[in-house]
Amino acid sequence: MAPAVNLSLHIQVRRETVLPLAVHPTFRMPEQPHGLRVSLGEIEQLLTYPTWPEPGVSLLRPNSSSSGLHAMPTAEGTIDLSLLPLPLATEELVQAVNCRGPVHLDYLREGVRVSLDWDRRLLPDAMLWISNGGRHHAPWNGRHFALGVEPLAGPFDLGRVAIPPENHPLAHRMLRLLPDEAFMLRYRISAALLDA
Repeated sequence: MAPAVNLSLHIQVRRETVLPLAVHPTFRMPEQPHGLRVSLGEIEQLLTYPTWPEPGVSLLRPNSSSSGLHAMPTAEGTIDLSLLPLPLATEELVQAVNCRGPVHLDYLREGVRVSLDWDRRLLPDAMLWISNGGRHHAPWNGRHFALGVEPLAGPFDLGRVAIPPENHPLAHRMLRLLPDEAFMLRYRISAALLDA
């Protein structure tokens, strides 16, 4: 049996509420370029953040879409985000809409696959936070390399800070929680050898 961590999130509300919800697993990025292969499985589409996550550094064209990580739109064409880290500094946020399977992270040098699986009926999407040395201010100082794979029901990480326009694909991505129905999300992080 593969090593795994099983997690659960329980929420009990006092009154009916509608809000965005996410969990935020963050994974190590290898030092060598393209040492991590990211596989999202079957998804409906990928959406880029509505503005530049890190102005002057982020590459992805805001408020755009793609069918896969291999061809994410930038101002100068496309970039492949399926192999990380990138050989240049950037910070990116991408939301995978309607994930139909687990997310797999293949650490190619180590020969290990790390998988994240969760109840997609409750949190249908996954936001990818690609922190590729692009934050030059403290406390990151250009040294932070990590990949957040964040199951969610909501418009990116905007929460109640901003509301998408009514016709935006994420406009109605929220959870309705009821006082007489406890919410419970189960999710799992597992590891296995790539050859297995």
